[in-house]
Amino acid sequence: MRKYNIRFNIDALKFCSEASTVGEGYLFLVAWAFCVDPEEHSTIVPALEIKVESYSGVQKVYSVTANTVRRDVVNAHPKANEICGFDFVLPMPFLPRQTTMNFRVGTTLVHNFEMPVHLKSIHATGSDITRSPIINVRFYTDFPVCNFRCPYCVAGHGEAQAADLAWDEGRFERFDRIIENLTRLPMKLNVRPGVGGEFFLSKRLVEGAKRLVSADNINSVNLITNLSIPLIQYQHFLTDVDPKKIAIVASYHPTEIRNQEAWLDTALWVNERVDFAVILVGYPPLIPQLPAVLDRLNGLGITVFIQGFIGSYDGRKFPQQYSLEEKQSLRKLCYSRHDYEFFIEARKPGFCLAGYNSFYVDMSGVVRACGVGGWPWPFMGNISENPQVTLLPGPHPCINDTCLCDTEYINTAIFAEYYKHTGLNQHKYTYKFKELAARFPQLDEWNIPYL
Repeated sequence: MRKYNIRFNIDALKFCSEASTVGEGYLFLVAWAFCVDPEEHSTIVPALEIKVESYSGVQKVYSVTANTVRRDVVNAHPKANEICGFDFVLPMPFLPRQTTMNFRVGTTLVHNFEMPVHLKSIHATGSDITRSPIINVRFYTDFPVCNFRCPYCVAGHGEAQAADLAWDEGRFERFDRIIENLTRLPMKLNVRPGVGGEFFLSKRLVEGAKRLVSADNINSVNLITNLSIPLIQYQHFLTDVDPKKIAIVASYHPTEIRNQEAWLDTALWVNERVDFAVILVGYPPLIPQLPAVLDRLNGLGITVFIQGFIGSYDGRKFPQQYSLEEKQSLRKLCYSRHDYEFFIEARKPGFCLAGYNSFYVDMSGVVRACGVGGWPWPFMGNISENPQVTLLPGPHPCINDTCLCDTEYINTAIFAEYYKHTGLNQHKYTYKFKELAARFPQLDEWNIPYL
């Protein structure tokens, strides 16, 4: 019988129970493994059979295959197959005591071992992740009007717009009701009104933002703009609101900006008055230009982050199909390890606080945990009808393959584990262990196992 040399590591194996159930929950497994075939001088990714045993002796068997690219393993073991990672959330009908793991190549058992299961409660009263005193709200208005035609626009504004895209009065009235009910919720909120176009093209949207800022229960309002509106309009807006409750992200679109210096003048003016950051899109044709833009903006004291391109270009799907060279370039530019993992590597979301420390509402008024979709979320309220939102009892695992929105991915538990916000702006935060990493470089955010 052929013998294989196996290398493996279990990064995480834990069981998380739900508050509403007894012994039921989810088994989390993060691991990597590959076999060296001494005869063929090649590596093989084994299949993994997991046998889970309860305290009463009941058993359940799962058969899984590698589903996660593990470049960190390839860097440490250059001959390893890149797809050698296991990253699973497995539903469990009972409280598990231990697991037996069998690695197989075909029908050949190449390794097996037993491991106790780490238990971790995830309900609201027993979690090590407590509910935030300020709840984040993403209010996606889908307002579609835009004055830019970026070829990489995720909202589809690359072509000329149809005139009938403008909202009718009924949609504005619903927008106003949702704004009003947000200001009446009995909880402190950070609100991010999102659009499918340019926010400051609508006086009604701007007036809604002003009402939010003036409400006692609103801690902050995060707005996004392409910063193309005449400076005087931003000046009027910030005159009418408390700028200490405003955060702005400006999207920099080099294909559309006609006067770069005027745009920079506006950016500098806004940067002096509110919590401000600039976003660049990692559109493949623009990647060579990004370092110079980032250096210039950083040199002016402006925070910049890169968002991965979402869409198709030259027959490739993004961000999933960035080339190795493109990834290496973007990695050097990314604001954080977290941005790189989610925006460029399209990491799976994992454990998430959406619905617990945040919620999502769109123009239907229906409140959901997040806007990515994929889950049969419980009904959390309809804020176009009344100011009532029922938050989920605790964090939960996510079954989505990716989380590409720069609101939702900050809800992930891995973000809370490694990062903390430094102000009102949703996209200004810092690595929690930055000072420690200055003394011990192996603890730098780019060196740690990011699980």
